[in-house]
Amino acid sequence: MKKPIAAAALATALVLTTLAPAYAAEPSATITGSVGERVTDDGSSLRLRYVGDPAPAGYDGNYQRGPAILTPSPELTPVTMAGTLDLSQMSENGQTAVIGLHDADALASGQTGHKQEVGIYVTYRTGSGGYFVVGVTDGDAGGGEWVQEFKRIPVSDLLGGVVTVEFVVDGSVDPATCASDAADIATADGCMTLTVNGSTVSDSYGSISPHGVTTELGNGAHPGWYSAWTTTGPEIGVNYDLTISPVTLVLTTKDQCKKGGFADFDFKNQGQCIASIQANEKANK
Repeated sequence: MKKPIAAAALATALVLTTLAPAYAAEPSATITGSVGERVTDDGSSLRLRYVGDPAPAGYDGNYQRGPAILTPSPELTPVTMAGTLDLSQMSENGQTAVIGLHDADALASGQTGHKQEVGIYVTYRTGSGGYFVVGVTDGDAGGGEWVQEFKRIPVSDLLGGVVTVEFVVDGSVDPATCASDAADIATADGCMTLTVNGSTVSDSYGSISPHGVTTELGNGAHPGWYSAWTTTGPEIGVNYDLTISPVTLVLTTKDQCKKGGFADFDFKNQGQCIASIQANEKANK
């Protein structure tokens, strides 16, 4: 888990150099939006959100946008995402979205992250009057599982297309108690559990990717979405309103330094706090 980093005092006579991001522990944070929504002026189709804008140093800037939120490792404490998903706008057969936790180490090494994540998997099917497949996923990286445990929910069963979800990732739980496939236990790190409209599914999660992460989510994760497929544009049609806890907020804006906020990031005053943002902005250009 990345710990809060205290910034050194900055003297005006010194040249500002690249500073490590500053973090502040918080009990929870909320993310709202629509899976696949465009957030840049250049019209790029983004597949992954919520690691900061601009992206932290080392992160793939073509994919990372949104507030910089980091969770601790589920090895240290269970991480929960809870709230609602509005699926009413999903209309194309096969449209798919994943909302969950993306491995911080993988993203920091410049990977796009969708193969190093655990999350809530949602896809729409037009057969039988229309239905949603909602389950848990551990990504897919050359032989790893994509989604094995799920619930099939007819469109007619949903009021306004909205589902209530609670997704818990717990690295302290023995994966042998939740793995849907015994072959996954050897590389599993813990269990993920999804309760959707009162019905629960669970499965193991673990280091299935060959991209150099020994313990999946071992140094924390960025909550966000992955937009897997659509033919008419980037918008998938899943509107989310989710609270994530616990979290660590990353200092990215000058407003976070104001009204005493600098103390949350272990700065001595507002000036030091703002100077650290300016230094990192300069380094990322």
